[in-house]
Amino acid sequence: MAKKLVQYSVVDAFTDSAFKGNPAAVCLLEEDRDEEWLQAVASEFNISQTCYLTRLTAADSPNPRFRLRWFTPVAEVSFSFYNYKLWMKLFGSVLELDDLSFFMGF
Repeated sequence: MAKKLVQYSVVDAFTDSAFKGNPAAVCLLEEDRDEEWLQAVASEFNISQTCYLTRLTAADSPNPRFRLRWFTPVAEVSFSFYNYKLWMKLFGSVLELDDLSFFMGF
């Protein structure tokens, strides 16, 4: 199987300064990955949380939709205020999107 590059960023929540606050890895996926792969990548990052955004619409869609899943280095976790803060920071700075829909969960 050919290796595919994954676009990712490390986003700091609860701060406006780089390398402060609570970091989380954010991976933008073009297709679904199995839970074992998601957990392995989160373990490799080894920071408090890794967020996966999987596209549900075409990349050029005027109304992008994503599925969100969150993992710690050891397990998948449910949505929390921490996740929400990271998501809002990502929404405004990394994805550079004006409007989108997202779905949380497995």
